[in-house]
Amino acid sequence: MRIPAISAHARAIDEDNLRRIRWVGLALPLLNLVYMVLLQPADDSTPQVLLWQQTLQRLHLAMALVFTVVGLGAHGLLRLPSAPPLLRRIWPPLTATLALGFTLAFAATDQLVGGNIAAFLLGCVITAVLVVMHPLVSALLYAAVLAGFWIALGALQRDPVALLANQLNGSSGAALGWMLSALTWRQQLQYKALLQRLQQSATTDDLTGLANRAETVRLVNEELARGLRYGQPTSVLLLDLDHFKQVNDRLGHPGGDRVLQHAALALTQTVRTHDRVGRLGGEEFLVLLPQTDAAAAAHLAERLRLHVAQALQEFGGVTCSIGLVTTGARDASGFDPLYLQADQALYRAKRAGRNCCAAAL
Repeated sequence: MRIPAISAHARAIDEDNLRRIRWVGLALPLLNLVYMVLLQPADDSTPQVLLWQQTLQRLHLAMALVFTVVGLGAHGLLRLPSAPPLLRRIWPPLTATLALGFTLAFAATDQLVGGNIAAFLLGCVITAVLVVMHPLVSALLYAAVLAGFWIALGALQRDPVALLANQLNGSSGAALGWMLSALTWRQQLQYKALLQRLQQSATTDDLTGLANRAETVRLVNEELARGLRYGQPTSVLLLDLDHFKQVNDRLGHPGGDRVLQHAALALTQTVRTHDRVGRLGGEEFLVLLPQTDAAAAAHLAERLRLHVAQALQEFGGVTCSIGLVTTGARDASGFDPLYLQADQALYRAKRAGRNCCAAAL
């Protein structure tokens, strides 16, 4: 059970990454352009300084172009839910690879005029914050960029003392970046898990695992609006267990809870995959039937009645009554008037002797 949950949280983290990458893809090129202006060569620049400035200008231009494409790609992936899942998964680590590659190039270029590696250190930390990656992926990425850092500095830095100091500081920066990345990943997983539990608690009935009343009302109103938009009928079944007070008196409240749980299971096993089942409170359940006319709803209601009676046979023959209402294709009513009609139909089913279905008049 943990693997799917972690996968779901990882997908949510990828979505957050894409949003940040989209923002960076818009903001970073502007910063690159500012640096390109600031790096305009002076008339008295030495050949070495001139080479350094021109190389940095080219790097900033390339970075602006690359991250514009990266940002637009992230925007497209966010706008197209049908985009290949693999592409959505590799886009964040690809962005991190490009970012660290550019920081390495900036640090190597700075060796032309000194021993500055601030770009590399900042890049390691900022990348870890902006792109949240699995610790194994980030470990491989930071190890690769650190190896490239050592090779580049070994080829460009002639001062052995500065070379050793920069290699040690660069190693510390890469290690810090990886540790920060791993810590951020763990915190994001914990946050997503907590958020999921809070959302589930806010929308789920603790006893039965069905949608609670607030969530059921939301689902009904949402489906009614969709049915009105596309001209499709929507049906609602209001189901109430018969003589439930006597069940509690006979079996006690723990026994009554088991009856409710078995009833909820029977309902979810009988409805179609796109139908929704909610518990409104007590022994009252609601079944939402999207794009379902009155005849099909009546047929399903009878199946539910029989299945519930069969599932609850072990508890002394507990049965249920069902009230049915169907909206017209252009009916703009919301949950409250629909519930009132279904409740009146349920009352008529109770008056007819219980253990039966009745449609709204």
